[in-house]
Formats: sequence, structure tokens, C-alpha cells
Amino acid sequence: MRMVYCSENLALAALEIRAHTQPVRMRDKFRAFRVAFDDALMTIVDLKKLPKGWNAQPPSPVSKQMGDDWIKSGRSAVLALPSVLVPLERTFSLNPKHPDFSKIKIKDAGDFVLDPRLK
Repeated sequence: MRMVYCSENLALAALEIRAHTQPVRMRDKFRAFRVAFDDALMTIVDLKKLPKGWNAQPPSPVSKQMGDDWIKSGRSAVLALPSVLVPLERTFSLNPKHPDFSKIKIKDAGDFVLDPRLK
């Protein structure tokens, strides 16, 4: 299943890129996008209700199954989850095939450059 992965803020996005994209070269080009949506389009998963193994590395079948189940259910266009890296911050999965996806506003915010100190 395909989905779009977003972070709650750019600082978390930088951490996610560093953690999940190997190797990252500081000259790699990234773009930032502002994503806005109504809360009614979102399913929120509370940290305390996540199953054991949700944050395993590499990702476990538990976390993959959660995403697959959400997509198949058609429950919402947006899934809000705690970040594995910073659980007090959220990541968002967007389902481009959901009928309400067109209600999500996505605006190109420009170049996103990683600071070389993040090596």
C-alpha cells in the first residue's frame, strides 16, 4: 500500500531523513511542503494504545500491519502516530487513494537543506 509520510515539523523531518535515508549526502536536494487538513480527516493513535513492537527497528510486522489495516479500513485520509524517534511528536501518513484526500491542502514551501553538522 502506498501512502505519503509527513512529520509534524521540519526539525522532526530532518531527524526522520537522517534516520531512514542512508546514506544521506548533505548536498542531496529536498523540498519542504506545508500540509494542512481539518481534524475531521484524521485518525489519531495514542502512544499508550500502540501495540508492543510498534517502534521496533527494523520495522516489525506489527507496525506494517497497523498501516495496512488503516488503509484497508478507509477510516480517514490522515493517520496521526507518535514518531518512533521522538514519541512526543507526531508523524502523519496520508492516503492518496482516500476520497477525502483532495481536501488536504499541500503547498510547496521551498528547498529544505540539511545542516552539514547532521552528518
